[in-house]
Amino acid sequence: MTVTAGKFPARLRVCDRPPSAFSVSTRQFHLDLAPLIERLTPLQPTFTEPDYFSTIQQIVRHQTRRALIVLLTDIIDRTASAELLAALTRLTPRYLPFCVTLRDPQVDRCAHQTATTLTPAYEQAIALDLLAQREAVFATLQRQGVLVLDAPADRITDPLIDQYLRLKTRNRL
Repeated sequence: MTVTAGKFPARLRVCDRPPSAFSVSTRQFHLDLAPLIERLTPLQPTFTEPDYFSTIQQIVRHQTRRALIVLLTDIIDRTASAELLAALTRLTPRYLPFCVTLRDPQVDRCAHQTATTLTPAYEQAIALDLLAQREAVFATLQRQGVLVLDAPADRITDPLIDQYLRLKTRNRL
């Protein structure tokens, strides 16, 4: 999907269909999201493996100037995220990649619970391991110049906007 705000286009890949199928200009709806919602409403979720390399290639082909590239995704561990890691690091230093992940509050609760029996103790160990693996991937991304934000879905908006405003203030865009 392409959303254009003035002269600055933003591209968003929402599914297997080409982004041009969801092209909407903000000039058409002047901050009225109705046209965008109308085009997205019929979409149904599918379980497909994301093709990060194709998405990155498309960005590089269409976005020739430096830009903030925001990718909303999930990160489990280094193995499951290997393609994502490789794709995002291909964007630096020409672009400013920003990996935004939605943290699972249930995993956090499980990791910080007080385990009094065996089953909760195993669950806690698994949750702690999962969080440690995610942190290792985040550290790798950050070392390679990728911005990272990890927060629960209900608390992602403010930190995301704050990070964007910090980037604008520091002229990193």
